[in-house]
Amino acid sequence: MSAPDNTGTTSDTDPCPYCGTTSGVQPVTTSPKVQAWSCAECGTQWAVSVVNPRPYMDHLTATVVARRLVTLADLAPILTDTELRARLVALAGLARS
Repeated sequence: MSAPDNTGTTSDTDPCPYCGTTSGVQPVTTSPKVQAWSCAECGTQWAVSVVNPRPYMDHLTATVVARRLVTLADLAPILTDTELRARLVALAGLARS
């Protein structure tokens, strides 16, 4: 993400949540599930972690499948049997992944 720092320049690093600068922000080596940074300007350290990403992804997949199923139900009267079956097979494959 590009963000202007206090000097008006643009960087690929998010600004420090305390002082707002990007010039002194450095990534800190952590575990693969945690992203952490340190600000050389003010000494602030912060980290971000996704907690239980799998339930969120399951919910997201279910939402996408449900929306596609509703759309398919709306289209069913104008589809041939072959087209409808092909779309149902594709939708079933999405639900399994």
